[in-house]
Amino acid sequence: MVTALPLSIFYAYLEVTKSTSNAINYLAQKLLSYSYDCKGKLDSITLPRG
Repeated sequence: MVTALPLSIFYAYLEVTKSTSNAINYLAQKLLSYSYDCKGKLDSITLPRG
């Protein structure tokens, strides 16, 4: 019983860490794709003029 408690806490911590890193990765990807889209639009606007 004593060894089962730290294991469950450890697994819960792993799950939280995994979901947190997934959320961070997801947000980072969204942010990167958004900034890339903005950059692409800016490039397409400024390229013909230049």
